[in-house]
Amino acid sequence: MSSLLIACADAVVAELNAGTWSQTVTAQRVFIFEPQRKDLEVSDPPLVAVRGYSIEPKRETRGKVQSAIVVEVCVMKGLANVTTASVDPFVALLEEIATHFHSQRLANRTAALVDKAIVDPPYDEKDLSERDQFTGVVRLEITDRT
Repeated sequence: MSSLLIACADAVVAELNAGTWSQTVTAQRVFIFEPQRKDLEVSDPPLVAVRGYSIEPKRETRGKVQSAIVVEVCVMKGLANVTTASVDPFVALLEEIATHFHSQRLANRTAALVDKAIVDPPYDEKDLSERDQFTGVVRLEITDRT
């Protein structure tokens, strides 16, 4: 049996890679969000990582289990310096991603509906201040009715 959590994360990756965004997006599925600073060069496009975070079987209806799934989309980017001009585009990208997925079915997994897309907080202050790195997460709360 394949993992429902991984299937939903893979569907999010496929949809991100197929979409049109304000920034170049090439998403990949990962298990942890911990890139090395060398992987986040200032000149490169942002690193977009997707991970299946949690799954909770909720109830059975007509012989089917309804599952609550959380998939997180993390946008990471090394910055030359931390200014509003360098950070704002990535906050906007997070909002774009959240708006795209909110209340939508995943294109490659139509049994999965994104109930909520949450950006809170919009960035990691510690990464900005200590590492000159933007790190922000969109949390997708999904109900899968398979």
